[in-house]
Amino acid sequence: MNGAGVPFVMGHGAYHDVVAEVTKELESAPNDPALHFRFACAHQEHGEWTAALEELEIVDRLAPEKFETAYVQGQALAAGGHLKAARGVLDAFLREKPEHVGAHQQRARVLVKLHEHKAAVTDYEFVLARLNLPKADLILETVEAMQASGLNDEATRLMRANAFRDGADPEIVAKLLAQAESAPEPDDALTLIAQMERQALQPEPWMARRARLLAKAGRDADARTAWTALHSRLSAMPSLQRGTALMMALLTESRQTLGIKAIAPVVAPPAAR
Repeated sequence: MNGAGVPFVMGHGAYHDVVAEVTKELESAPNDPALHFRFACAHQEHGEWTAALEELEIVDRLAPEKFETAYVQGQALAAGGHLKAARGVLDAFLREKPEHVGAHQQRARVLVKLHEHKAAVTDYEFVLARLNLPKADLILETVEAMQASGLNDEATRLMRANAFRDGADPEIVAKLLAQAESAPEPDDALTLIAQMERQALQPEPWMARRARLLAKAGRDADARTAWTALHSRLSAMPSLQRGTALMMALLTESRQTLGIKAIAPVVAPPAAR
C-alpha cells in the first residue's frame, strides 16, 4: 500500500490482465483476503467503484482490520459521487491513522467537491509538508482550493516556491504567468519571462512575449529595444535555424513591429544559351 496515493496494483499489468490473473488465483484460494484486496484496488484504480466496494466487503469479512479497506472505500465512494459518505469514511480512517498522507489527499479532493475549500486547504497543506517533491497537479489542486478560499497571496507564494524547483514546471509557470500578466503592473510577469528566457532551449519566443508585454504596458521605448534585440538575434542565426516556421514567424513579427522591410531575394538572370 502506498500512503501517498491509491495502491499501485496496476504496476503488475493492465486492468484486464490483473483481473484475469487474480481471478485465476482465486480459483485455488477463494478465501484469500489479500487477493480480494488486490482485486478491489484494481477495480478502484480502473473506476469500477461498485465492484471495488463489493470486494472490500469480502475482505472485511475474511480479515477484519487487516487491510486499509476504509481508505480504498473512501476513494470508491467518491468516484461514485457519494461524497458525504466518502468524507465520513475517510474521517473515520484518519482518526485511526492521522498521519496517512494518501487519505488526507483523497479527503481534500472530496472536500473541494463539497465546496469546503478551507478544510481542503488544511489537508492539502498536510500532504505538501510531507512530500519532498510534490507533483505539479497536486500543487495546482492546492492553489485552486486556496484561491476558492480567498487565500490568493498564499496561492501565489506556493506557485512561486514550486515553479522553478527542479527546472521550470510548464503547468505551474503557465498559471502563474497568466495571473501575473493580468495584473495592472507587468513587473512580476517580466521577471517570470526573464527566468523562462534564461532556461529555455529556444529563448526567442520568450523574448517576443516580453516585447509584447512591454508594448501592452505602454512602455514603448523598452518594447522597441526588446524587439530590436530579438530581430538582431534572429538575423544572426544560420539560415537553416532561422528558416523554421516558428523563427520565421517571430522574424516577420519583429520586422513589422520595427517597420523593417524584408530584404528582397536576389534572383539571377537566366543563363545565356
